Amino acid sequence: MNPRDVILALGSEPFPLGDELSREYVYSIALKLIDVRENQEIETAAVSYDRARKKFVMHYNPLFFDAMKKKHAWNDEQLKAFIRGVAKHELLHLILKHLAPDSKRPILPLRNLAMDAIINASITEFKHLKDTLKTATPEDLLTNTNLAEVELILPSKEAFLGDWNWEMYYDHLIGIVKERVTPELLELYKRVWKVMKKIKEGSINGRDIEEAESIDEGTLQQIEELMEKAKEAGSLPGKFLQEIEAKLKSSKLARIIEKVTRTIFFGKHVRIQTTYRRPNRRFDDLPGTRRLYVGKRIVVLLDVSGSIDDELLRMFLSQIHTLSRVYGYRVDLFTFDVGISGHIKEDQIRKGHFKIKGRGGTSVKKALEDLRGMNLGRVESLVIITDGFDDPPSQEEVIGRKVVFVFPESHSEDYRKKVETFAKTFVLK
Repeated sequence: MNPRDVILALGSEPFPLGDELSREYVYSIALKLIDVRENQEIETAAVSYDRARKKFVMHYNPLFFDAMKKKHAWNDEQLKAFIRGVAKHELLHLILKHLAPDSKRPILPLRNLAMDAIINASITEFKHLKDTLKTATPEDLLTNTNLAEVELILPSKEAFLGDWNWEMYYDHLIGIVKERVTPELLELYKRVWKVMKKIKEGSINGRDIEEAESIDEGTLQQIEELMEKAKEAGSLPGKFLQEIEAKLKSSKLARIIEKVTRTIFFGKHVRIQTTYRRPNRRFDDLPGTRRLYVGKRIVVLLDVSGSIDDELLRMFLSQIHTLSRVYGYRVDLFTFDVGISGHIKEDQIRKGHFKIKGRGGTSVKKALEDLRGMNLGRVESLVIITDGFDDPPSQEEVIGRKVVFVFPESHSEDYRKKVETFAKTFVLK
């Protein structure tokens, strides 16, 4: 039995121990986006991203499948179910965008354990083979130092009945780890890696995804199209569909934020400087000259009564700060309610160490009046982040060569339509 043929038949060939074809539709679509390769250097199976070819790859070791068949005396139907289950597992890592880094949950092996347990509980083939395999929960692995070889990781009863997603499970497991070791990140890594050694072999060994540091935009769009199709098919468990919905929304927000920052920094202000260096080959500069960015000032006004969540603000402001360093811009961030209420410094924006206080009444007109009294000099861009439940300013009242309004999903449409007559507007939704 060739594992590759079994894998590629997912979604197109009925199987007695599998899901009905309508539920496997999403796997057949996912297989079109990846290469399936035999690889005897890996222990079991894995999914990774080939940056050179800009493509995802599913690796499998045929010797592992042969060894598992002999060990458990499986018949051909059971072996086929096992191969299908492993392939579905790897494809779900791709469909659920698990290869993308997660700064909030940075311990990759622990993250992989939580993901694996949740995924395995949803795979029909594993349910049929469960009694033939040595199973354990992530909790077992973290607390039982004498645990024997593990072949399949499944969620605990608490996680299963609670219908946890992998993020909830990770946070629960971190609590267990912190109770048993010192809380420093290095110690957490040591503990988790020690736990991973318990899993010598088995279908899903907790190390089957290789986190991709960077994935090109075209490939990311393909994954998101796959996620959209998975959502439309409705063939995945509810918690997976919720995870897909959240990630699609996050990606959409990231693209909107990128579009906003491009608008803010549109056009590189340069000046020509005489130099004795060699001419720049990239540009048609005259010999003995070079181009320099001319730093400008950006003022951001943040409505503290608004409904933009703090994490989204940090992501948005961090991107503004990064681009400001590239182009030599100075960023001044002021909070306002009834007038200017605070000033957040650049290093606070860079580090994300700021708290939004206030959340009271709002008057953007009074805030703009306060800005005019500060003698800020020439302002290149004015960015106003607000929900718009206020009297909108007129074009004469704003400052800056370029004016950009950023609204949360819940905002005043009348306000937005009025300021659209003289400013660029964006909605974060």
